[in-house]
Amino acid sequence: MKKMFCKLLSILLVLCLCIGLTACGAQSAAGGLGTLTMDDGKSGGIGTLGEPGGADEPSEPGEPTVPAEPDAPAPQEPAPNDGYAAFSSTKQDFSFLYDEGYTAKWSDENGATVYTEHEDSIPYILVFCNHRGDTNGFDISNFFYFKIEEMKTQYGSRLKSVSEVLTLTVGDKKVPGVLFTYTVDTYTIEMFLLLDDTGDSLMQYTAKYVQGKGEPTMQALVRAMTTLKLDADYYANGSGTGTGTGTGTQTPQQTPAPAALSTESYECKYFTLTKPVGWEVFYEVIDAGGGAKRLYTFVYDPTNPNNMFFFAQVLEQFYVSESSKQAWLPYMPSYFSNAPVISGDPTAEATLAVWGDVFAVMRAEGSESSAYFRNYGLTEVIESKVLNSSPTTGTTSYVLGMVTIPSAREQSLILFQNTLVLMNAPTGLPASAKYYSSHSNMGVVLSESAAGSQFNTVLSCLQSFDPSAFANRDSFKSGTTDGGMAVPETDISSLF
Repeated sequence: MKKMFCKLLSILLVLCLCIGLTACGAQSAAGGLGTLTMDDGKSGGIGTLGEPGGADEPSEPGEPTVPAEPDAPAPQEPAPNDGYAAFSSTKQDFSFLYDEGYTAKWSDENGATVYTEHEDSIPYILVFCNHRGDTNGFDISNFFYFKIEEMKTQYGSRLKSVSEVLTLTVGDKKVPGVLFTYTVDTYTIEMFLLLDDTGDSLMQYTAKYVQGKGEPTMQALVRAMTTLKLDADYYANGSGTGTGTGTGTQTPQQTPAPAALSTESYECKYFTLTKPVGWEVFYEVIDAGGGAKRLYTFVYDPTNPNNMFFFAQVLEQFYVSESSKQAWLPYMPSYFSNAPVISGDPTAEATLAVWGDVFAVMRAEGSESSAYFRNYGLTEVIESKVLNSSPTTGTTSYVLGMVTIPSAREQSLILFQNTLVLMNAPTGLPASAKYYSSHSNMGVVLSESAAGSQFNTVLSCLQSFDPSAFANRDSFKSGTTDGGMAVPETDISSLF
């Protein structure tokens, strides 16, 4: 703790340079920009929370240069900063000011990107509206939890550190954020992520830069935050002014649809499947007691871990009523107070409708698999169908719909299928204390921008999943339809 506090004090000096613009002689619309503090009130910073050093410096003139890949820093070259331009997003209806010497772009995936040195390379900032509308009840701690899990999945051992929640004080606002440190080639990169809950919107800000060289990029971030208006025409109409003569408005550009996927075979001691080339596989076998074992498998795109297909052998318990749940609670872990209730028809649609409760229980249980599940919020049902139903084997059904995922920049298409089997109450509990056990939970989840070109390929990969080598084979037969994962009647390509 003492080591961390010393680092925070040293970083504060860097931040003071970044946010004290008037003291540096820069007359800016950003004005007096504020301070960065820990949630407990201690001063904090944004420069060196990761392990010190370890990264080579960017190449000097005459040395080999670093390729300007999107996630690799380009050679440093100062940009002019004697005036400001306005960025206007008509898609998300906001605008802000940035240094006219920088390059700004729009993409549907990332929102507004302002490159503070070279286009399409680190360093840069991102400005994105995560949500527009009433934010009452939004849990910011959950947002950062999911983002941290995504970063762990995406960067693995290259993720070197994650800070505590920091607070950037801008004017009269306090904006929470987290600092990530990871490596790209020989460079150490810092990514500062903030989420501003304005009450009627959630604005997400990101600054990414080479460790120790974040001052210009953080200046650009704070300038964007202090000049942001939830009105695309604010600066175009002359309502706001900046210093200098830059007035350029960036027109949103459509992001090209992801390319079609090629596939390859994968096998392990428990199963075989076909997967998209480059996608990664995680599986976990959990001891369910009494000699039973359960298999959980996730195949995901490491560049966007929300894009995946999965198989979860059993999820339980789904209570048939609130009174049934209350009868069980004295015998269950305390976190089962969040357990889901399905009081209507036992379908995949009903399961997805209470997924927030499902996720809360999985997260509390803390298995490795829980890091791969997402908290899906069902926003639209496109298709819902019961495939078969019987008192002994349960009800097998699927739902095709759109879902939100916390911290995701766009909605996702989901095809989810399961079999809900009604289980009787054990001896000692009221006969009415029944619950559903959800068998053969499987699904495809793809971002809206990827679904049109990739859905059919990923669905065929899920259909190829063959767990016949798994020791507890009988458990798969319960609640699995003869045809495995169903094919929806809706033409997915017509939706996007």
